[in-house]
Amino acid sequence: MKKTYAIFLMSALFMLLVVSGCKKEENPVDGGGGSSTTSAYPTPTNFNGASPKNVLAVVRTSISQMGFSFSLGIGVASLDNQDKGTVIATVDGDDYEFTKQSANGVVSYTYLPSATNPTGGITLGSGGKSVTFSVSSYPLGASTVTVPGEISITAPAANAPVPRSSDLTITWTSSASGTNRAIFIVDQSGKSIFKEVSGNSGTFTAAELGGLSAGNGIVYAMTYNYVLTNNNDAVLIGESLSSNSVTIQ
Repeated sequence: MKKTYAIFLMSALFMLLVVSGCKKEENPVDGGGGSSTTSAYPTPTNFNGASPKNVLAVVRTSISQMGFSFSLGIGVASLDNQDKGTVIATVDGDDYEFTKQSANGVVSYTYLPSATNPTGGITLGSGGKSVTFSVSSYPLGASTVTVPGEISITAPAANAPVPRSSDLTITWTSSASGTNRAIFIVDQSGKSIFKEVSGNSGTFTAAELGGLSAGNGIVYAMTYNYVLTNNNDAVLIGESLSSNSVTIQ
């Protein structure tokens, strides 16, 4: 049973990486919201007019597929694309050191499960959780943000058809929502739409969906908190995501 569960976890994560890890086209709608293109997990870029160059995020990813459900905490950071030393997220007294990556002169940081430890994310439990960041070569004025509790998409169902000729409403339940909420859809080519919403539902119009490609896709619901610090040069994000694979028609 453990082997089957581990295989499922890696399959689900692989699907997320393949479909949403492609370069996303920024498509701000509904008042200027936007999504990050720095990771396989969508994160906001609209911070009430601020444009922080340093972003540190812990993202709770909740997935229900094939009769299984799980929630993992992952970490991503981009510190103005530079090497700023060691990045650590501390939760309940446990330190999670991010892995540093460098490609083409751009440095980024992640804390992700691995093939050998598919459940080895940041331990967050099911409710809201306080996360404290530290960066060895970039002192933070404010360092703590709250990751909202688990959320779960109720519609559309996993593997549901999504006609581009009709509006699509995404709904979800939550145990502890953040200050902000949004919906997100990405097609198999990496093109995406991000939309800020109020409450636990939001709708993409047929006109918006018409620009996506047919084929495999992923829909996300998200709720998040953010804290601006260092004179708005940095932002801390605590985010909770739920996703379902769909077929865009």
